Amino acid sequence: MLVKPREAKEGQLAMVVRDPRSRAKLPHEGAKVPDSSYWLRRLKCGDVVKTTAEAIAKGKNERLAEEARARADHMAKPKEEPATEDSAETDVDPEPEAPNVPMKSSHHSKRGKGRS
Repeated sequence: MLVKPREAKEGQLAMVVRDPRSRAKLPHEGAKVPDSSYWLRRLKCGDVVKTTAEAIAKGKNERLAEEARARADHMAKPKEEPATEDSAETDVDPEPEAPNVPMKSSHHSKRGKGRS
């Protein structure tokens, strides 16, 4: 059986339907699922709707194309060049370094007190 999550109605979030065994989300474009009582109940209550293999393939291709465009846009953005010594601000004082003082452990100094 080929199903996909129902479309979101006006003012609602998109429906998330999970596979009962793997707990993976059913893809927005749909997927092939077994004719089990779980999926038949989801179909009957309207959480999923039947779809076709062509619609699933088209939705998957559109999603992959959108992801490729997003990656291309991300790669096309110019990287910011790191600041050089000439362009670094010299008016700002560097943060003072913390003193390197070993911490004393109080539990060692009490060991053995009162014992003979």
